[in-house]
Amino acid sequence: MTKPQRPSTPLLDAARAEQEAIVKHEQEVQAYERQQAADAITAARKAEVARQTRCKAACQDAADEAEKAIKQLTTALDQYVAASEHSFLDIQGHVQKARRRLGR
Repeated sequence: MTKPQRPSTPLLDAARAEQEAIVKHEQEVQAYERQQAADAITAARKAEVARQTRCKAACQDAADEAEKAIKQLTTALDQYVAASEHSFLDIQGHVQKARRRLGR
């Protein structure tokens, strides 16, 4: 008895090659989609950092402007008190009365 020979199966071999190509393609698609998702997350993080940086700068600008306004108001009040015939306590009382009338 002779050893059996594998039959020639060109269609089966072609089908296996096609199946391997399909599996490889699916793996490449999955890798691509994972990379796209990772890139999207990275872009979102960068955008959030940029937004936070802009917000921080805007807050600092607002704080600087508020500090400047307080200094200007303090200077104006000092000049008013210095030029006034009233004492600071009298002026303070007028300011408190005006604030009550305005509901603050």
